[in-house]
Amino acid sequence: TDGILYTIQPKTGKVLWKYSIGEAPSALEANGDLIIATTKNGEVVGVSINGQKRWSVSGGKRVSYILYFKREHPLTTIAQMLPSSIVPRWVALLYLSVITVTQGGEIVSRDIRNGETFYAVSHGSEVTTFPTLWSRFIFFGDLNNKLVKLDGLSGKAVWSYKTEDKIRARPLVA
Repeated sequence: TDGILYTIQPKTGKVLWKYSIGEAPSALEANGDLIIATTKNGEVVGVSINGQKRWSVSGGKRVSYILYFKREHPLTTIAQMLPSSIVPRWVALLYLSVITVTQGGEIVSRDIRNGETFYAVSHGSEVTTFPTLWSRFIFFGDLNNKLVKLDGLSGKAVWSYKTEDKIRARPLVA
């Protein structure tokens, strides 16, 4: 609540490092060696696990959810070592991206290495459930009682299904 990210050693309670993002995060997620934090004013910050800021971008809209496309795969390791300019876009989108979803339904895919935007699309309705990643697809419920499937590589809708009532739980995909 004080706008500072803390890394605390679980066994001893010792503070390993602190990083100030200026205000309490509206969403927070960690994966591998990167922590993503967002603020109420829409800033998205990538902080390494040793407390060093890697990148920061202003989004302008409050982020409700953060999803990672980073996967444990040989392509992930190789792609992270290569300059961004020579990594194919589909590899970066599928293995090195973070997706943020704003309260207003904007879905933004960013490169976890530098915060650059791969795509930003407006869903047109507020996303009301925590999204679920399955393969390369994103599933979520929206304010219009729809279950929606998006292609995570492009942000484009694949299909939607209108339910009789609000979708209150995170979609499960089997």
